[in-house]
Amino acid sequence: MDKEWTKTVAMTCGDLMDILKDQPPDRPVVIEYGTMNEGAPLSAADVGMYSEASGEGQTYLAPEDLEERIAREAPGWHAEDDAAPEGAVRVLVLERGH
Repeated sequence: MDKEWTKTVAMTCGDLMDILKDQPPDRPVVIEYGTMNEGAPLSAADVGMYSEASGEGQTYLAPEDLEERIAREAPGWHAEDDAAPEGAVRVLVLERGH
């Protein structure tokens, strides 16, 4: 996922407030675990898509980010592997650090 915002150490409350102020109040938030490391700080945020169609929750690139990635990838890359399934909802994805 292309990061709209990435922090090298840890996201602060101020960082998170700056990100949230531009989000619609009814947009769901998903925390994506980069590792299973308990206590890992939030390190990145981006708008993406979320679906539970596969039986468990999964995040995907937002359509506009997918189009951008398609434009820069080498031939043979399969965009359908990264496309969100029908019914996916737009979410704010917060990622934990590694």
